Parts: sequence; C-alpha cells; structure tokens
Amino acid sequence: MRRQKKKCHGYTVSMLILGLVLLMASVLYLPHLRQVLGAGTPDIARPAQKNQVIIPKLKLTLPLFDATTEQTLAKGATLWQGQFDQRPVITAHSGITNHPGFDRLDTLKKGDRFVVFHNSTQYTYTVTQKKTVRPAAVDSVKPIAGQSLATLVTCTPYMVNSHRLLVTGRRVKSATSTMSATITQIQRRQEQQIWKMALLGISGLLLFAGFAVGLTWYHKRRTVWA
Repeated sequence: MRRQKKKCHGYTVSMLILGLVLLMASVLYLPHLRQVLGAGTPDIARPAQKNQVIIPKLKLTLPLFDATTEQTLAKGATLWQGQFDQRPVITAHSGITNHPGFDRLDTLKKGDRFVVFHNSTQYTYTVTQKKTVRPAAVDSVKPIAGQSLATLVTCTPYMVNSHRLLVTGRRVKSATSTMSATITQIQRRQEQQIWKMALLGISGLLLFAGFAVGLTWYHKRRTVWA
C-alpha cells in the first residue's frame, strides 16, 4: 500500500512539474501565436499600414501610433507627445515578447538609415548621433533651426531600463521605389519568423502532450503490475 502511494506521489509531482513547464512556455509562446492569428497585435505583413517606422539594417518594420500609451507601445512605436512636425521623437519598447521593438537600436551606427512613413509621406533619415541619457532628458529633445531631424528612443541597458538611448538622424533624399522593395523584404522576413515561432511552439506542445500521455501510460502500467 505504501509503495502504491509512493508511486502516486511521484506521478503527481511529475505532472505538476510538466504543468509548470507548460505554463512558462505558454507565457513566452502565446504572444507569437496572437501575432499569427492577428489578435491584438498589428499585422506586419500588411503594407497598408499608414504610419510605420522601418530600419533596414535591423530588418525591422513597426507600426507607428500618434498616441503614446501602454496599449500602443505593446503594438509598435509611438510619437512622443503625439507630435510629428519639426522634430519627431519616436519611442518603442525593448525586451518584450510580442514584437521586437527597438531591441537592437544600439547596433545602429552613423550613416545607417531609418525611414518613417507618416500620413502617406516618406521621410528618410541618416543616423548622425547616438547618446544615452537619463529618462527625464528625453523631454529636452527640441527642434534645431535649419535642420530636419528625427530621434528614435528606447530603454537601455537591455532589461535594466535605467536610461534612454537616443538615436538621432538627419533627413536625406531617398528613392521611393528602392525603399518599397526593402520594406517588402523586411515584412516577408518578419512574417516568416513569426510562423517559424508558431510552428516551433506547436511542435513543443505536441511533444509535451506526448510525454504526458507516455508518463500516464507508464504509471498505469506499473500500478497494474504492482
């Protein structure tokens, strides 16, 4: 009788561990599944998005929202204080699971380009400056007379978020047709990455289910033969 109780206890502990593993995997995986299903996150494969930010070097495209809220930051990039005229300041999260945000913004160098589509107009910028500041210093980013600038902002260091990384670019001319082809390539790559993550998650769930079924069968078999 004691031996049988021991087996039941071991089985219960094993299933609890499996349950915790499944819960942790779900927390990481569900945002990617939501992207595939189009629930609550922007469809990055749809070029009809009116406002967006594109960083070719990072192979990144994000929807751009005028209002800065937790909801819009969870979906893409936002305009700081909702203003685009003179010197737009564009913010995005780093280190979240449902979209890449500005995770690799620190890898940009002088001369790299980023593109902003706002109200059907394309603005292309070349990076001229990078600096790290205290969060309050973002408010001090002001227009400079005679210069057409834009600044990308995200939290830094990665996952610590004690400071803000500011990447500023100066507006330059760019061929619309060339940029359109670049954007299409980026969108296709991001779509492929999302589907890969979805397939990986489904495969993991199937593996987990198979392991749980096998463990249950093994427990029942040992119980019968005990």
